[in-house]
Amino acid sequence: MPGALFSNLPVFFAVASAIGLAKAEKPTAAFTAVIGYIAVNVGINATVAAKGLTAATTTPEALQQAGLDRLRR
Repeated sequence: MPGALFSNLPVFFAVASAIGLAKAEKPTAAFTAVIGYIAVNVGINATVAAKGLTAATTTPEALQQAGLDRLRR
């Protein structure tokens, strides 16, 4: 099941980083890392949803139709 490992790699990285950086209370650091990861994902999801960005609205064709085919200076 390599798909399960790679799909959860960001969570593993967050937990491993927290455990590695914690001098004491490593279980608390790991739990906090998971909560922080979830909070960031929920926040990004809410922001993207509020702006109306979906896979369909961010295709090159949709962006060109919206007039975003050139860089503005």
